[in-house]
Amino acid sequence: MTESIPTLVELPRPRALTEAEHGLVARLVMFVDVPILSEQVATVRVVSTCDCGCASVGLRTEGPQVAATVVARLSSTGRDDYFPATEFAERQAVFLAAMTGGLAGLAAIIDAKDYTGEGQQSLRFTQTALAALMRASSDAGVDAEVLKPVHDIVRRQIAAGSARRAPPACSRN
Repeated sequence: MTESIPTLVELPRPRALTEAEHGLVARLVMFVDVPILSEQVATVRVVSTCDCGCASVGLRTEGPQVAATVVARLSSTGRDDYFPATEFAERQAVFLAAMTGGLAGLAAIIDAKDYTGEGQQSLRFTQTALAALMRASSDAGVDAEVLKPVHDIVRRQIAAGSARRAPPACSRN
């Protein structure tokens, strides 16, 4: 059996960001504090969407390109092509702090045991993300064995017909 891998599919015409998409992009740009990125947000358009139905989108902007020197300045290594994992983790802590406002909504989804809501990542998206993490780990010489059981569970749920559902939360209730 050949597994279908979710793919970004180009839209016939680019579209504007939804209010939620714009809010997320604006928050992410705010934390980087690079004015040129704010200029890019002003012209960003959605050019593709994921064929699995999840919220993933491809973006394009007519705004100015971020110079390699700026990327190098943002990286603690001074390189224009590399951000260390520790630096990424530090930046994610800031991002996660900004996103905690949505936890109450996520808790309501878990309590309702309804994982089919609009905008939730599908099992196909999760399957693709896990496969990418396992490939990247392997490419980097890191053992990804811990991810395989989760990937297998997701594959079984998809085979059982739940491909468009979001992964269920771990709960005994």
